[in-house]
Amino acid sequence: MNKRLTTIITLILLKFFAYGQSCGSCNISINSLDSSSYTINQGQTLCLDSNAVFVGTITINGGVVCNKGLLSPKQLAFHTGGTLYNYSNISLSGSFSLGNNCVLEVKDGSTFNISNGVFNINGGQVTNDGVITVIGAINFNAGIFNSSNLINCNTLSGTASIVNSGVINKQ
Repeated sequence: MNKRLTTIITLILLKFFAYGQSCGSCNISINSLDSSSYTINQGQTLCLDSNAVFVGTITINGGVVCNKGLLSPKQLAFHTGGTLYNYSNISLSGSFSLGNNCVLEVKDGSTFNISNGVFNINGGQVTNDGVITVIGAINFNAGIFNSSNLINCNTLSGTASIVNSGVINKQ
């Protein structure tokens, strides 16, 4: 019985440790309400911790954004590539585009929501282990889209293929 309990506790601690270490080194850290504007260049990492509520503007120019809080920006844009890791909640109120050299990872237990707009994927890579909800369309024209969990949208169209081992629901 002690061995089983020790194994369970170890697995739980490893999960928390893995999430705690997931963002790596942060050049900019946000841990409360923030409405600033940030440009994240190559070699830079912007981290939003679990207490962060971000409502400003983020432009990703080759850098990394790691979200563990609430990312509800006025504007979120990829310009020259970069990576967006989501471990919590991203809520966008307009269209969002992903181009070449861009990576979006929606981690297990997290959500990525577009409440009024279109998700255009014109290159890059989307990995969905959480829940993606788009009250509108997902247009997937190029790139890689792997989904192991849940996609909710009105329409899903495009010429590229999706590797889906999860569920796709029409809104």
